[in-house]
Amino acid sequence: MLFSGEIMRKSTALLDTKDYEILRIINKVLTVSYRSLSKQLSIPESTIRYRILKLRRIGVLKGFVALIDEEKLGYHTTALVNIRIKGPYRKDIVNNLVKERNIYYLYTISGNYDLVALVKCENIEKLRSIIERILNIPGVERTMTNVVFQKHKEVRTLIM
Repeated sequence: MLFSGEIMRKSTALLDTKDYEILRIINKVLTVSYRSLSKQLSIPESTIRYRILKLRRIGVLKGFVALIDEEKLGYHTTALVNIRIKGPYRKDIVNNLVKERNIYYLYTISGNYDLVALVKCENIEKLRSIIERILNIPGVERTMTNVVFQKHKEVRTLIM
């Protein structure tokens, strides 16, 4: 499997295809040991097992992911791309956009635009090419892009 920027800038020169494959796999199947949770919470492993199964069964716990620093992998540009749709193409456009590997989140929104996509990529040129691909999807009327200059807070887990 090839990854964009397999030989990336100096900051990622130490990573090869296998490193990216490992990151991809652990991002999908990362788990924590029942023993570790049992010790941290001072409750039996069997209780931990039961509670995790329950949380998965009811859909609260969908899986486990690794928190990866995208910037260290060469993804230095983050943008919010607002997308306006014309005509009855929403479903086709959404189906097309969810396949785009640089789109991390895609939401239907209210207001002057119909969708907003969170895009992370290597640089502005890559962002431009992603936006051009979006604009070439039948039914996309226009986009409005906000480039992120500085991240102040980025939470990927539930704060309790």
